[in-house]
Amino acid sequence: HIKKLRTEIEQLVRGKSVVGKLEEWQSAVATRIAKLSAMYDTQATRTEVNAAQRLAVQRSSMLIHVIGLTGSLLLTIAFGYYFSNYHFIKPLRNLTLVANRLAAGDSSVELGSPRNDEIGEVLQAVGQARMVLERLHWEVSEQIMHANRGELHHRTDATQFEGAYCRLAGALNQLTDSLTSINIEILEVITAIGSGDLSKRLTGEYAGDFDEMNRRLNTAIDRIAETFIKVRNSNHDAY
Repeated sequence: HIKKLRTEIEQLVRGKSVVGKLEEWQSAVATRIAKLSAMYDTQATRTEVNAAQRLAVQRSSMLIHVIGLTGSLLLTIAFGYYFSNYHFIKPLRNLTLVANRLAAGDSSVELGSPRNDEIGEVLQAVGQARMVLERLHWEVSEQIMHANRGELHHRTDATQFEGAYCRLAGALNQLTDSLTSINIEILEVITAIGSGDLSKRLTGEYAGDFDEMNRRLNTAIDRIAETFIKVRNSNHDAY
């Protein structure tokens, strides 16, 4: 019917007469419209099915993508925690422990493995401080040991230290110098008394207990000298 309708229309366009019925044309058009409608319905159904399939695929793909991102995020968090714990938190805790042990006077604490980063530089600085403290402890102990033995000639080399450590070593040397000075002067006075010279006195400038000992010893010598003078005068009068 469609082919016949097309042929008759072409003949009409060319000015020829055709033999056709209106019912046939209507039937042909209705048939064509029905086929087109069926094709449209079929295509619409296919489109809906394809859209549903694409939507399902997109949802699955999105779900997989979200799962992948979540897994990557969790792995990143886990790796970051491990990395920060191993490279920062644990070394900082160890560094705090070392500092507290050094503050408590324990210089035997281990610093841990060397590192080539900022924390390693801090550990290296702490290690140098520990070495200085150990050397200062050894020097001070040696000087005190010699002083307890009565050997007041030993001194700490304060030039090998800096800052407060240098001042501490210098103060210990000054204390030993003061002990040495008053000891030498006392020995000179006692030696003079042993030789019969009662005119010798302690003339150094001292403070605190040293000054008290200075005054009392000079006072004792004065009284001994006065006693000898009185005895001598009494002997002279008796003579």
